[in-house]
Amino acid sequence: MQQRAWYVWGDGRQFGPYDLEAFRKLLREKRIAPSQLVRPADSERWSEMRSLRSILLPEEQVLLSDGFASEAALERRGGLPAHAIAALIAAILLLLLLLLFLLLFTLKNGGGAGSSDALGRNGDGSDAVTSRDEADATAQAPSGVPGPGDARSQGDSSESNPAQTEEQASNSLPELEMQEVDLTISTLTPTPTPPTPPVVPVEIPLPEAPTAPRGGGGGGNSDEVVEGRMAREGAQSGDVQITLIWNNYNDLDLHVECPNGHFINYMETQCGCGGHLDVDMNAGGSTSNQPIENIFWPVGGAPSGTYKVGVHHYANRGGHDPTSFTVRIVSGGRTITKAGTITAGQQKSVHTFTR
Repeated sequence: MQQRAWYVWGDGRQFGPYDLEAFRKLLREKRIAPSQLVRPADSERWSEMRSLRSILLPEEQVLLSDGFASEAALERRGGLPAHAIAALIAAILLLLLLLLFLLLFTLKNGGGAGSSDALGRNGDGSDAVTSRDEADATAQAPSGVPGPGDARSQGDSSESNPAQTEEQASNSLPELEMQEVDLTISTLTPTPTPPTPPVVPVEIPLPEAPTAPRGGGGGGNSDEVVEGRMAREGAQSGDVQITLIWNNYNDLDLHVECPNGHFINYMETQCGCGGHLDVDMNAGGSTSNQPIENIFWPVGGAPSGTYKVGVHHYANRGGHDPTSFTVRIVSGGRTITKAGTITAGQQKSVHTFTR
């Protein structure tokens, strides 16, 4: 065989390449059939293995000729193709089924004939036995008791008079009395349901709302609440007093723009006009859910002009938003109360007044 690689076609795809030793090993292991397609690696033309005898070694040709049961070898050895063997097996099975059917048919018909013969013989024999039994029964039967012969004679007489036989049979049947069954369905009278007693509503008195709600974000607008928180934190008052209250832990800031244009807030707690932020809560120091912030001008220290009041929601410290707040402004003996809501990051203008 030439010193080159080979491909083998099988199961719808090609295998290889195989060198010379591997190809010879496939031949020796009889894994390449004579009709199997092979091709060299340097060619696209497929050929049957049996056509390569001219390039095979003598021992390889022997393997190719004698190592496989090819169609020609089967014919030489007197073998049959697979389809012929299958047809032969089917024919044998059919023949066996036919023989079994014939055997069953023969047994059935022969048994019936034998039974009828036996019945005929038995009929002849029974006559003789019956005559002997009748004689014995007649001799031994007491008077007044009919013997077998009497029964036979009665049977004969019944056969001779069928009308009488039918009448006796009809008389012997028990009389069946038809009983009428009352199928009337009685009307069921429903049991009256007792009336349901009326439901009497019970009025439950609601508790009075506290003067200063706790931690819910609602601002109280009562002077008593404001005064109570001012006294608690030591807030001061004067000619002008601006106070902010709310009811959670959020950080709200009070802002006031003074008549001179300066601001008072948590970054600038004092102004040259005399104003002062003296209470600032929930800004990182002491916290409360009833906080207060307060800006005031002492007596005789508040300048004339326009004051602008605002609220800034600096940070949410865990309280509910929007947060309700109340601002109370006291100036010149008058008190003004403003309420609103605000969320984190918002800044709102609350009120502007002039004194």
